[in-house]
Amino acid sequence: GITGALNPHVITLASGKVLIAYGDWGTAPAAYRVKTRVRAADGSSIGSAVTVYSQTTDLSRGFHPCLLQLPSGRVLLFHGVEVSSTAYQVRIWSSTDEGTTWALYVSEALATRINWTLYVPGRLRAAYKGGQMLLIVQTRDTLTNQGNTASIDSLWQFASSDLGATFTPVQAQPSVAADEAGTLPDLAVVDDAFVLCWAVWSGSD
Repeated sequence: GITGALNPHVITLASGKVLIAYGDWGTAPAAYRVKTRVRAADGSSIGSAVTVYSQTTDLSRGFHPCLLQLPSGRVLLFHGVEVSSTAYQVRIWSSTDEGTTWALYVSEALATRINWTLYVPGRLRAAYKGGQMLLIVQTRDTLTNQGNTASIDSLWQFASSDLGATFTPVQAQPSVAADEAGTLPDLAVVDDAFVLCWAVWSGSD
């Protein structure tokens, strides 16, 4: 299987330091981990890896970690977890020292679990604006759910008004054709508005 660092996400902190989160895939029976590292603002050094979360069973859908710094300076780390044989959730960790240490913030952030046997979770992205937080979860329909051989990406939108303590579902935006909507979404705040973008398959190479 695949080993090594997977699905990294990088942000620049208010201090100028660069924080990276990634999944770390070992070989059995090694643990599967979510790790972070911090690069100095002047680029002179990169700190040692910090293990935020670890499990001994393979997470075939991946952690897909995502970072977000709030105006207070607190950093949130989101990643996927399988909480049952069918249920997917998003777990959140918090750091008040720019990623040096982490504490569990929310064990299950989504008000509604996602059935990962029907929707394979992928990339997570989060953004904050004026007391509101937006979380995007990319999924791909399984063939069982789809009923044919085409895969369809969807973007699930969750909102929070309590600094991420709870996320309620807003909508799930499916594509109208195979592989058309939801590939590699990214999220930002521009001119006081949430801006979501994603790659669209054009039907050609």
